[in-house]
Amino acid sequence: HREDRRQRKKWIRESIKTVYPRDEISDHAIVTMKTNKKDISLQVLTSADLVIDWGNGKFSTIIATNGFGHHTYSYPNANTRTIRFYGPANKLKVLRCTGNELVELDVSKNTHLEVLYCHTNWLVELDVSNNTSFGSLYFSNNLIRELNLSRNNSLAVMECYNNNIGKLDLSHTIMQSLKCYNNPIIQDRAAMI
Repeated sequence: HREDRRQRKKWIRESIKTVYPRDEISDHAIVTMKTNKKDISLQVLTSADLVIDWGNGKFSTIIATNGFGHHTYSYPNANTRTIRFYGPANKLKVLRCTGNELVELDVSKNTHLEVLYCHTNWLVELDVSNNTSFGSLYFSNNLIRELNLSRNNSLAVMECYNNNIGKLDLSHTIMQSLKCYNNPIIQDRAAMI
């Protein structure tokens, strides 16, 4: 069983390299994140195998499971790196990239992503306009100033405290739980629950 798993991981890594020429591979990433941190910790829930490109020529394979897969990686130093995920975008259901000093996060190709945990990072922007399947979104303790939720009709739970959000329109969501304190929010009728 262990040897089968090793062969499967090797096949997936080689498939990514073969299918996408190196100069085009970033166009096919389903998640892209940029970090300055040396030690990275990620958790995913997926129903298909995925590959993580750690941005330094090293790859890890995420084997589809019935539970969360926890993946860690340590770089030799704390330089800026771009991490990319490859695989079927419609199979990634939950992504937890909390506490990784992320300065950029692109999940726009994941229209079936249901839950995103990206709190305690250094994000200034977060584009979730294509993530129409979101039920829960957690991005507290960042530097985010605005968020467009006009297409997030399934969004019911959100934690966005300790950011720089000035205005928040929840009128297109089905918000049931919101934690949004320590933001300079201008409340209007649409933003109230």
